[in-house]
Amino acid sequence: MNFAPYHTNDYFISDEDEKSLVEATIAPDLAKIKESWASDMDAMLQEIDIEIPTIGHKAQGGKEGKHTEHLGHIISKMQYLPRAYPDAKW
Repeated sequence: MNFAPYHTNDYFISDEDEKSLVEATIAPDLAKIKESWASDMDAMLQEIDIEIPTIGHKAQGGKEGKHTEHLGHIISKMQYLPRAYPDAKW
C-alpha cells in the first residue's frame, strides 16, 4: 500500500534548523524514520482493512510557511489572538 497521503510528506522533510539538530545528534533524522513509520502504518491499515487512495501530489513546504488555501481560515483564527492582544501573556 505504501502509506503516504499528501499531507504526511512534509512531516519527514527537514528544514535547515532540523538538519543542524540532526548533525549535533540532538534530533533524529526524519528521512530515516519515514520508511519504518510508513511500514507500520501500512501494516495497521491493512489489519483494519482500510485502503488509502493513491494521491499523485504530495504537499510540502508547510515548514516554510507554504500552505494550501484550506488552512487559511485556521491560520487566520490562530493569528487573531496575538494580533488583537499583542501584550497578552500566557
